[in-house]
Amino acid sequence: MAIKTNVERMITDFTCGYCLTQPGYDIVFADYSALRPFGIPLEIGRAFAVVRCRHCKMLNVLVFSVEDDEPLVVKEEDLQLVMMALDDDPQIIDPRWDWDKPSDRPAETKPTDLPWDDGFEVAAPERLNYMGQYPYGHRLGDSIPRAIRQDIQEAGSCLAINAANACTIMCRRAIERLAKSFNIYTKQKENLSRLLQELRDQGHIDGTLFDALNEIRNWGNIGAHADEEESIALDEARRILELVIQAIGYAYSNQKERLERSTRHLSACRAR
Repeated sequence: MAIKTNVERMITDFTCGYCLTQPGYDIVFADYSALRPFGIPLEIGRAFAVVRCRHCKMLNVLVFSVEDDEPLVVKEEDLQLVMMALDDDPQIIDPRWDWDKPSDRPAETKPTDLPWDDGFEVAAPERLNYMGQYPYGHRLGDSIPRAIRQDIQEAGSCLAINAANACTIMCRRAIERLAKSFNIYTKQKENLSRLLQELRDQGHIDGTLFDALNEIRNWGNIGAHADEEESIALDEARRILELVIQAIGYAYSNQKERLERSTRHLSACRAR
């Protein structure tokens, strides 16, 4: 399928990074490239789509990584099903077919023309993985302080360039702003851990919000300190950002069960 079709099928929940609305988008440009040295698997690939918001008409950039799937050995009776599955997968750029014989086959030979009984190998197709959007579009309303919303947008924009550590640091910055927005008295240069404990002890935040904010603080420390052995993956950074947005939303509303579930999930990841 064309790369534009991939983008349209993958990005169905688009929030413009400028007007922060969800009016839909039109693709202005989409293409991809992949570094594929001869005889070895795909090392690096990127896809980009420039989309225009239908509301404010501003351009946003969507960024994807391109990776190889595992090759498959397909029997003749399963061939059509496998081909249909690859064609229907919105992340597959273009299914590429290869087989181990005969070496002198005509270039236009199709898999369905092959009479073999022992199956053939399907070459690893190239798969898109969504990395992020620049600028990042969040759904926090105007009731959230502007400085917090700016931190969230910067954290999300980091995902588009695979800057997982930078994303988590900005997430920590956002929840520190949130904690300080309660305006309680603290000692000068109070660290975030102590500040969160005082907020909980004084009843400004409940245990659910405390656990979420403390989990984000722990991940932010991993991203900020070079002496930590842990490495933050892009998917983990994305989940951290999602937890931050949920925590901020919870602080201004009541989404206890969802916040507890997301906090437990990230905590389990960090414990591995």
